[in-house]
Amino acid sequence: MTLRVDTTQKKDTWQLSCPECGSRNWRANDGYFECRACTHSGRELYDEVDERLRSREEIEFVGSHANWKAPYAVEPGDDEEGETETDSKREVVR
Repeated sequence: MTLRVDTTQKKDTWQLSCPECGSRNWRANDGYFECRACTHSGRELYDEVDERLRSREEIEFVGSHANWKAPYAVEPGDDEEGETETDSKREVVR
């Protein structure tokens, strides 16, 4: 069964994680998934809801970012908590 992932919804993209380190900071690229935390590259991501591995063929990207060559699970500049790098810097300055 195909999993539809809306690239504009964090809950959808965060449902999938790296099978090696568990990070949700991944991106799809040319039929593969790349983990930005541990640099693992492969054709599967772990589905946290169904508690199983899902192959690239089982995942369909929808939403405004679905046509990107490499949809990001975490937007560039965001950390795992959804905070931007700028937000983090502001906290340090305060």
